[in-house]
Amino acid sequence: MSDSDEIASMEDSTSHESSSESGDSEEMEVVGIVQPYADELLAHTSDEDEDDEEDHDGLTPAVLRARFENTVSVNDWCTCGECAKEILVGALEHRCCMEVDQARHKLTLMAALSA
Repeated sequence: MSDSDEIASMEDSTSHESSSESGDSEEMEVVGIVQPYADELLAHTSDEDEDDEEDHDGLTPAVLRARFENTVSVNDWCTCGECAKEILVGALEHRCCMEVDQARHKLTLMAALSA
């Protein structure tokens, strides 16, 4: 290979590298402001909607909150006589076993089997 062939080969590879580099480093100009999640619905922030929803046992968050804050005494909502304010932790536990559908069905079954 002659010197002129080597130089021509180097020029071809250099021009090929520069054209591939310019293809890899394409730049985009963003016009305007990008707002992610702009088309998504906003979450509800009011407690009114939450208080209307009932859980699977038919108790609303407002009822559980009133029991947790002790605005309604345990004697007013406990029907089994075993609920004690001292052992209840968190608003979700402020329900009587007779208000929990699954527990009520098990207690009924156990009573029927023991009779």
